[in-house]
Order: sequence, then C-alpha cells, then structure tokens
Amino acid sequence: MPERSERPALRRWGMHITFIPGHHGRTVNVILPGWVFNLVLGSAIAAVVMLIGGVLVTARMGLELRELRSLRIENELLKADNQKIRQLEAEVSQLENFRRRVLTLANEGSNGDASSSATKRDSRAPSAIIAEERSTRSGLGAALSDGSQDGGAGTGGEGARLLQGLPPVQRSSSVTPLGWRWPVEGVVSKGFQASTVPGKEHHGLDIAAAHGTPVLAARGGRVSFAGQDSVFGRLVIIDHGGGIESLYGHNSTLRIGAGDTVTAGQEIARVGSTGESSAPHLHFEIRERGVAIDPRRFLP
Repeated sequence: MPERSERPALRRWGMHITFIPGHHGRTVNVILPGWVFNLVLGSAIAAVVMLIGGVLVTARMGLELRELRSLRIENELLKADNQKIRQLEAEVSQLENFRRRVLTLANEGSNGDASSSATKRDSRAPSAIIAEERSTRSGLGAALSDGSQDGGAGTGGEGARLLQGLPPVQRSSSVTPLGWRWPVEGVVSKGFQASTVPGKEHHGLDIAAAHGTPVLAARGGRVSFAGQDSVFGRLVIIDHGGGIESLYGHNSTLRIGAGDTVTAGQEIARVGSTGESSAPHLHFEIRERGVAIDPRRFLP
C-alpha cells in the first residue's frame, strides 16, 4: 500500500517582535497575529486621514469665517451709505419744496394787486432761485424760517425778502423791437459770466422752471441742430441769420427737428434736466459768429 504524502500545515502569518533587554535579562518574544497587525495599521492610517481631513476642514472654516467678517463689514458700510442716501433724498425734497415755494411767491409778487404800493413792490420783486453758490442748506433753512414768520403771501413781500437782490421774474410774453423774447417763463438761477479762468465762465443764462415747462423760440429762424449733446443733453440750436444763433439745453423732450423753420414764441422743447444738470432748468445762450455773448443784450 503506497504511502500518502503529507501536506505541510498552512500557517497564518504574523509578526514576531523580540524585546532584548540592555543588560542581563530574559529576552521576550511576542508574536502578533496578522489580524492584530492589520487592525493596528488600519487604525493608524484612519487616524492620519482624519487628521488631514480635520486640518483641511479647519482651514476652509477659517476662510469662510474671514469671508463672513468681510461681508459683515461691507454690510455695515452699505447700511451707512443707505442712511446717507436717505438723508440726501430728504434734503433734495426740502430743496424742491423750497424752490416751488419761491416760484409761487415770485409769481404772486409779480402779479400783485392794482394798488400803487403793490405796483412798487412788483417792480422790485426778485424771483430767481438762489444761485448755486448761495443754495447751501443753512442759507435755505434760514430763508425758509424767515419766510414762515413774515407771512405776506400774495403781496410779493415775502418773495422779496427771500430772494432780495436776485434777477427779476422773466416773462416770456414780452418782446423786444428786434423780435427777441424770453425762451421760458421761470427764474434766473445763474447769469452770464465772462472769465479768462477756465471753468469760471458761464456762457449763458440758467433759467429754473418746473419739469415739462414749454420752451419757446426766442426769435424766428431755422433749426440747425436738434439732438443729443454730452453736456447740454437734449439740445436745440436755432440759426437766426447774420451769424446770430441761440442755444437751448437740458431739455426733457424736443418738439422740432433739424431743418425746421420756427417763429418767435413757437414751442420747440420742454424743460428738463438732461446732460450735465442737477435740476430742471433751461440753459440759454446767444452766440455771435460762434462767440457767446450776454443774452440780456437782446432780451427785454
């Protein structure tokens, strides 16, 4: 009977750890089963991975925290800006109310009653909105305060006290013998200023009026330009012949086009605040051979 070959028994792998003392002593030999070694190694790897993950998460949270702080600061700045905007809107509303009140007082003062004293006041009734240099909030507040205490609405006295020394009401109905008339019924907020210093000159009249007030041709002629301008917004230029032309700027809408023939007093536009303008008004110029001259030389 043949002999059976014996297979060697399978051995599970393990780790042998030998502890050898430095001096005389007994050597200790420890055998760790393979599954224990795998458990220890796996635990170590898991710990390293968790550590790295924790570092990455911490770094990301730090970035998000910095972004949150930055957003919080921006939010506070926006709140401050919004508060300033609300204050400016309130101030603009007060200025607009004051402007309307001044226009009303000026018109009342110029109409007046038929008495001689009223006529005298009418001849002196100022009606221009305070020029840009004078329209500070403190000045406006003082004027409003004085006006509310003085009374006298409808007589012209309060309007005179509010705007003493400023240009008179401009009536678009009056016409000079040469056919010139005021282009809009309003109040002069800034006059013609000749200056050799750049930026100090003002080549025409700024006539403040309510948005949408009709703008009339100051004299008959042919429209040489009607369109958009970077400075004067919606602009009209009328050629009157002989090298004389008139300019009407900052309009809200135009009623005529280039090439049209217009007569004195014909509506050509409506008052607006287009272009480089901070409030509704008409910028009116008269030019002689391309050089701006004081419009008051032509107007009644």
